[in-house]
Order: sequence, then structure tokens, then C-alpha cells
Amino acid sequence: MTGSKAKRSAPEPRREPRNLEQVNLANADLTGADLPDANLRHATLKKTKLAKANLQRADLAHDNLGAADLAEARLTEANLEDADLRDANLARADLRGANLAGAKLRGADLTEANLEAADLTGSDPDRARSIQGARLGGARGAPALPTDQSATDAPPDEPRRDPGWSPRAFD
Repeated sequence: MTGSKAKRSAPEPRREPRNLEQVNLANADLTGADLPDANLRHATLKKTKLAKANLQRADLAHDNLGAADLAEARLTEANLEDADLRDANLARADLRGANLAGAKLRGADLTEANLEAADLTGSDPDRARSIQGARLGGARGAPALPTDQSATDAPPDEPRRDPGWSPRAFD
């Protein structure tokens, strides 16, 4: 043995949550921002660009996020209670375990968003512009879908079929 040991890097110190309560960041470009655990309660983030931002466990309760771009944002376990997300882009956003109770989702794009185990109680996801491809497993208050379809199925004007179905299944 040469006596040289691989150096272990020290774990990164946990950062103190940022307190941005009631801040006005309307129209700001925060693309890719790293704001885990941030306190953004009652903030104005209307038309803010937060695509690919890390907002894990952030407190965004009562925020105005109307028309904000949150595409591919990480919002796992975030608090979005009573947030205004009308016309927001949440396509491919990770909202697993997020609290969206009472959130306004009219016109929001939830295409391929992950809403597994999210709380949608009292919100209006059925008024979203799109929930196609969204994952809703275990979500509370999720829109009721007929038993033969899911948010990942074809649009309502196209026939829905079980992927394993074949005409020979009953021969």
C-alpha cells in the first residue's frame, strides 16, 4: 500500500432556507434557480420564469404564479396551498407530494406533470388546459376519470383502448 487514501469529500452543509416572503418577482427570469425550502409565502411571481428551478419543499402558499413558467421545475413536497396557478406552465413539473389544496389551476398546462401523492383537494385540475400524460397515482382530490381511461390516454375525441387489447383476445 502506498499510504494514499482516497479523500472523502465533506457533505455539503445544509443551507438555511431563504426568506422571500411577500417578495415581488413578477416577470423575473429565475430559470434554473436553486431555492429548496425557500419561504415564498404571499409572493408575486406572475409571469416569472422558473423553468427547471429547484423549489423542493418551498413554501409558495397564497402566491400569485399566474402565467408563470414552471416547466420541468422540481416542486416535490412544495406547499402551493391556495396558490394562483392560472395559465401557468407546469409541463413535466415534479409535484410529487405537493400541497395544491385550493390552488387555482384554470388554464394551467399540467402535461406530463408528476402529481403522484399530491393534495389537489379543493383545486380545479379539471379546468387545466391539459393534464394529458400527467401522473395522478395516489393524488387526493384528483379529477375523476372514467375507469377505462387515465390522464395518459388519448384525447377524449379518440377511442381509448387497453394497450394489451387485441381482437384475438376473445377467440
